[in-house]
Amino acid sequence: MKIITFHGDVETTSYFMTQIEKQLEADGFDICPLDHREDYRESFSFEQDELTNAVFLTINFAGAYSKDPYPAQGEMLIDIHDMRIVNILVDHPYHYHDFLYEQEKLRRVRYTQFCIDADHVAYMKKFFPDIRLGGFIPTAGTELSDDPEDRDIDILFAGTYVPPEGFNVFIDRNGPEYSAFYHSMLDEVLADPAKRLEEVVSRRLSEEIEDATFEDIRLTLGHIQFLDYYVRYARRGAVIEYLADWESDDGRHLNITIAGSGWDTFVQGLRHPGRIKLLPYMDSEEVLRLMKRSRICLNILPSFHNGAHDRIFN
Repeated sequence: MKIITFHGDVETTSYFMTQIEKQLEADGFDICPLDHREDYRESFSFEQDELTNAVFLTINFAGAYSKDPYPAQGEMLIDIHDMRIVNILVDHPYHYHDFLYEQEKLRRVRYTQFCIDADHVAYMKKFFPDIRLGGFIPTAGTELSDDPEDRDIDILFAGTYVPPEGFNVFIDRNGPEYSAFYHSMLDEVLADPAKRLEEVVSRRLSEEIEDATFEDIRLTLGHIQFLDYYVRYARRGAVIEYLADWESDDGRHLNITIAGSGWDTFVQGLRHPGRIKLLPYMDSEEVLRLMKRSRICLNILPSFHNGAHDRIFN
């Protein structure tokens, strides 16, 4: 079987796709990697009859969404060749409602989706029952083959930071009543890490609007990305602040290394900024090398309750 793998413009998912390609080739599949920066007509040499049973494999809809920058001169490779599509979704589906509507409308018989969290699968079955699912697929870690490093980093967190209040531009845009409604949901989710944002929003919407229909709720859930980001960065900040300020009874403290952008102002506002070492944004392989030097790798993944991002397995 020929598998057309697609690399989008996100470094982490492209690196992950490279690891998948290595295993697929080892398993005997014929792999044709494509990159969003290339014109596929210059790197794609298969004839139409060779594509009859080919599969277009992608992550997070890269190359499979009409508003992507990839399609050359408005042409979608998957549609020109009537290709089957396998998409691995590594974020919560509520980030991709518009993408899902497009697959539902244009490619329902050719599209299959895998999710890396079982709750995401349940969400798809409830809100997009016509989308074909491959089901739950756990991600894998990436192992570096070189010798282990000395564990000279106590605690590592790799990830960016955006001040949560920056998302108030979306929360406040419809006036104080809507803002209070949004913040009450955020408070509920932040108070209990077991709470699912999608469940809180669905329940609160039904409570506030008695005649809210299923479609009303589905449409609303497609516009809560800013709430997810707010929770994500609020949690990251809270955990880093707690660890940086922690001291034992005999005066010991923790040292934290952060690799990622956006942390400078936040760290300077802490009581003990000297306990944090800031490193710039690093690509996936550089982060893996930092992990090999770390005693503890810290992860804050609020949208994953029944599955995990590959960084956990790394």
